[in-house]
Amino acid sequence: MEHSDVLMFVNYSTHPVRITFTEPADLKNRIRCSAIRGAEKDAPSAPWALFSWENGKLIATVPPGQFASVCSLEHGTYAFTVAAVGSSAQGEASHGLLPAKGQIMVN
Repeated sequence: MEHSDVLMFVNYSTHPVRITFTEPADLKNRIRCSAIRGAEKDAPSAPWALFSWENGKLIATVPPGQFASVCSLEHGTYAFTVAAVGSSAQGEASHGLLPAKGQIMVN
């Protein structure tokens, strides 16, 4: 994608999924989001309303359907994982499996 492009995820499942950006190591210096959750007292009732930082990783919960981010990514390569939210969404068959991985390259 180009630096000026909008990042959009489409979740074809019927359950929310959690996107976790894992690389590069300096994510906080390379991703800018205008809607990042601050203090928990400011947290919205819908978990997908904002992104959040956890242990240096950018996290977003994507509801079923389309989800356009409000983030810009600097030039480089970004790795992320995707996992179903909640044990009922994962089901017995996927128990113990690693989350799916993806990569975004920004020109």
